[in-house]
Amino acid sequence: MNAWSCEKSADSRIRTYRGMTVSELAAAAGISQPYLSEIESGKKTGSVDVLKRIATVLRVDLDDLVVDKAD
Repeated sequence: MNAWSCEKSADSRIRTYRGMTVSELAAAAGISQPYLSEIESGKKTGSVDVLKRIATVLRVDLDDLVVDKAD
């Protein structure tokens, strides 16, 4: 079974490049700022839906944000 998670700080780097704060990205993606912070730090994995919304807001492919972690 595989777990999908946000590549640690990939969205953070892209978010910074896009000039967005954590709060701005969270609001645009429709999630809470603490939840986004936990995804960025690798403490939580986001659902596919949430990661797609983050990718859409950042204007990147979902593949740019996730890595496949085989268990």
